[in-house]
Amino acid sequence: MSWLKSNQQETIIKNCVESIMEDLDDFYFDELFMKWYKKELLQFFKKIVKEYGLFEMTQAYAKKTEGEK
Repeated sequence: MSWLKSNQQETIIKNCVESIMEDLDDFYFDELFMKWYKKELLQFFKKIVKEYGLFEMTQAYAKKTEGEK
């Protein structure tokens, strides 16, 4: 169970990627490389979020919050 909606997760991932890309803009890189790298970063973050459930509530947390209601 995620504590964020899927569009919110997507926004967070895109913001992370944009932040990294903005930092890289301080250096000169080939435009094709930058497009490729941005695509790779998006895939990487999506994979990590899915694989490790970064936006998922743990069962212990879910039980704790249910008990507080």
